[in-house]
Amino acid sequence: MKRFICVLCFCTFFSFTQIILANHVQGKICSDTNGLKVIKVWGTHYERGYAQGYLLAEDINDIYHGYMQPFMDRYLDLAKLIIKEELIFKIDEIYHNEAKGMIDGMKAAGLEIPNFDSYDLMLSNSFLDVIGLSQMIELRNRRFELGCSVLMNWGKATQKTDLNGKSVVTRHLDWPASKHLIDNQVIIVHFPEERDEQKWLMIGFAGQISALSGMNKSRYSVFINMMSNYFEEDIPLPEKPFEPVCFTLRKALEKKDLNADGTFNISDIVTAITANTNGYGEGFLVSAMGPSRNSNDSIAFVAELAPTVPYITFRTNSNGHFMKKSNLYVANSSVQRTPNIENYCIRYKAVVSALGNGTRISSQKSWDIMRLHSTLNNNIQFMQYIPENNLLKIAVYYDEKPAYLNEPMIFDLNTLFRL
Repeated sequence: MKRFICVLCFCTFFSFTQIILANHVQGKICSDTNGLKVIKVWGTHYERGYAQGYLLAEDINDIYHGYMQPFMDRYLDLAKLIIKEELIFKIDEIYHNEAKGMIDGMKAAGLEIPNFDSYDLMLSNSFLDVIGLSQMIELRNRRFELGCSVLMNWGKATQKTDLNGKSVVTRHLDWPASKHLIDNQVIIVHFPEERDEQKWLMIGFAGQISALSGMNKSRYSVFINMMSNYFEEDIPLPEKPFEPVCFTLRKALEKKDLNADGTFNISDIVTAITANTNGYGEGFLVSAMGPSRNSNDSIAFVAELAPTVPYITFRTNSNGHFMKKSNLYVANSSVQRTPNIENYCIRYKAVVSALGNGTRISSQKSWDIMRLHSTLNNNIQFMQYIPENNLLKIAVYYDEKPAYLNEPMIFDLNTLFRL
């Protein structure tokens, strides 16, 4: 009887402790619909990481052991060591703290995984960069599985439509339709406690604390594509460590005024990217856009990034490469850093043709152009963001159908950025 009472007391205490921990989690799952969870987290970096770990423990575990481990294959231990040593890649301490919080949150949720720590999470958020190393040369061909594309329209391009000069960006994320990815898609909305940071959200996968696709309260967005026409085989070790590109993009969205000019605008995103003077660990294409405010100025750009010269090359509508008016498109080839007619892929040419003279691009036309002319079969996420309307439209791979074949969900960012 005494043993039974002791066991009962222990179970009661454990349950009570779990309730206390849950009540102190600074996050909540707001919705879980058609394969997409929306989570809001608030507080310090550690607290936001803890909340994600607690709320998404099983999802994070599934992503890592079901997708990341098989992807890295026999290079996993080496890649993790490279991240840990910080000789080739270096990540800001605040993000390490967030990853540590995520591990602690997972443990508090009752999921403790042997030999799984914050460096595994750092690798998961940096693997696109790591596979560019010569030590991982056998993995480099796998980047061809990671296709994406982005179309940006604003100013003269969208006049006399529902947008009336406002900007719109439409984006495909085309990754392998791994069950472990499509089952764990999330929007994470951050409410930072830090004074130099602002509200922002990322669209991606459980365990992600960097930005593949994201927007902030200032109404700017950034997206990352792989550069498939970057073929350097012997990339030299950097003079200073690379910053993994998706952490750069998070910083670009999260900081209130990175260039200290008193306001947030497209220049802050440029500042974040150009701070890495020796480029990035792989070939990447970054697109960024802000609100148009009926302006025809370049409020959008594509940055072509690489670990070899030229490290950082910007493309705007002033050198739009067959794009007329205020339109920009990017798939998986650089077209500015190494001009070559072969760089204009089938999708690029099809989008140029569909844009015609580049005018009267409505939100629906932008969506249709991407749906009809820029889609790959492994389409996991298909989204559109209209910053001045605070409108996010997104379809995801669901029910064994690519995202572009599914009905999109509509989100009001005024609501998303409100606790």
